[in-house]
Order: sequence, then structure tokens, then C-alpha cells
Amino acid sequence: MTNVMSRRAVLFAGGGTAAAAAVAAAFLVAGSEIPASAHPAEEPSVTAVYTPAVHASAMPMDAYHLTGAQEAELSNQQNLMNRACMKSFGLSYLPNYTDRTKVITASFAVNDSRRYGISDPVAASRFGYHLPPQPATKSSATGGESDTSPMAMSPDKYQVFTGARKPSASSSVQAMPDMQAQKASPGSYHGKAIPAGGCAGQTNRKLLLTTQTPQVAKANQLAANLNQDAFGKSIQDAKAVKANGAWRKCMTGKGYGRYASPLKAAAAFDLNQPPTKAEIETAVADVACQQQVNYVSTLTAIEKGYQKRAIAKHTAGLAPLKAQVTEQSTALTKAIQTSRG
Repeated sequence: MTNVMSRRAVLFAGGGTAAAAAVAAAFLVAGSEIPASAHPAEEPSVTAVYTPAVHASAMPMDAYHLTGAQEAELSNQQNLMNRACMKSFGLSYLPNYTDRTKVITASFAVNDSRRYGISDPVAASRFGYHLPPQPATKSSATGGESDTSPMAMSPDKYQVFTGARKPSASSSVQAMPDMQAQKASPGSYHGKAIPAGGCAGQTNRKLLLTTQTPQVAKANQLAANLNQDAFGKSIQDAKAVKANGAWRKCMTGKGYGRYASPLKAAAAFDLNQPPTKAEIETAVADVACQQQVNYVSTLTAIEKGYQKRAIAKHTAGLAPLKAQVTEQSTALTKAIQTSRG
């Protein structure tokens, strides 16, 4: 949705511990410990760690994407601006919309805290390795409306929203039109000019949710690659191997020595089924051992070192993305100020 590197696409635990385990599988061999680095002399030194481990720490690569709170607010403002525009035409859109910014922001915080596996002892004792359930609202899935999908709108409403004529039901073309390609008003509705790209196109322009330039797209991909590379190198770092060994020794003492790492422990359970007693007990022991050996703080500090090194090496290549993040943050702040009067 956004022009900048999305947290959902970058944070390896963004889909929960299972997602983190899937990514880490490229670096972990079943039944083995995290592989030792082949080049310990090239590993960055660790100068600081953060506490407590349950909270996500700010990472150097965070400068190249919006924060979780900003992404949540971006979605909120997009809905509010589209609704206001449609209302100016006398058309209803999301009349029962519920602001879920706080819920979405909290969800990002939970995901961020699981970059290296679950780290919250309270969540572990209640949900095992599962993500905590999210509060449900009538807008959680469809906004509580029956016609928020453009294809469910009447032809006139569709044109006001998208700036294009609605395809017929028999048409083979059912995809959304390219609203950003529209440079002029497609006409009017009840005497009022429809903005280019409709209400949705107008909102996207104001929030800079337009098509990426080739330079930003290239920088976006570079940032994603560097982030993944830093993560991979950090968990193979000699200091990470040592921390993982300490964690495994602790787990062995608690009767869970069969797990090679926190991510492997999480991957051993079916997260598509309700948490079992065994899962919860394992998760509780896992988090306790992480805290005992300062596991998350250590891995975070290690990964920060690799990220800083990558940024220093690729500052010029990342510059277009950083500029885009700044511009979009400014546009979002302006939209928030306008909506709140």
C-alpha cells in the first residue's frame, strides 16, 4: 500500500513467531545449534544492549520505513479521507467506520517484540507461541459496510470512488483501474467535478500512496535485502552462537534440550491449532531461559552492528527511500492535523 518499505514485509517476526522460524530455517539445521561464523574477526563489536527484552528495540534500518504507529494512522487517514470525499458527493462510504489505530499499533508492537522468538512471559503463559488475539470490531474485516469493495458499488459510486467507469458484470476485466494514471477529471457527479483517479486517487496523492519511482523502488529492494542479510549474519555471529548455547544449556536443565534455538522451539508446534499445555510450558521455559542469558538483548545489539555497517556502506543507494519516508511522514502529519481540525 505504501511507497516505503513496509514493516510487515521486513520484520522477520512480522507474522508471528512462525514467520520468524520460517525465515530462520535458511540458517538453522534441524537438530543443530545456530551455525558458528566462519569469519569471527569480521563481526562488529557489541557496545550496548537494551532492556527489557520483551520490548522491541529501535533498529538502524527503522529509518527506512514508517513506524508501526504511522502505518496504522496511514490506514486510518486513508479511510477518513476517502469517506470525507465521498460524503462531499452525497455518497455514503464507511458510515460506521471504527478507528482501529491503537489496536493495529499494538499488533505491530507484539510482532516487533518477536523478532528472535517470543519474549513476553505473560503472553507465553497464556498463549504459548501463538499471537495474542486481537480485539474485534465491526470494522475489523470490511469496515462494517456492505459496499466498501469498489466492485460492489453502483456504477456512479464506482466512478466517483475510482475515477473510472465500472466494468460490466460480463467483462473479463474486473481488476481495479490504475487511479494514478488518470491525470484529469473523468467528469462530474450531480454537477461536482470528480477528481482525477476519483476520491481514492485524490487520497493516495495527498498521502503519497502513488506509484514508486524507479529510484525509490530500487532503494526499497536494497533496504529489504540489507535487512535480511543483517539478520542472517547476526544469528550466525559468534556472540549469537554463544548466547544460543547458553539458552540451550538453560533449556536442557529444564528438560527441553531437544530444541536448538527459540525459533526452532516455536516451529515445533502447530500454530494453526489452539495452544496445548505442552506448548505453553515450553514457551514459558523458553522465555525464562532467554531472560536468564540476556538472549534478545544480545541478539538485538549484534544485529544493530550489522545494520549500521550495511547502512554506512550503502548510504547513497538508500537515500531515495529515506527521502521518501521523510516526505510521506510529513504528508501524514499534515493529514492528521487537517482531520483533527
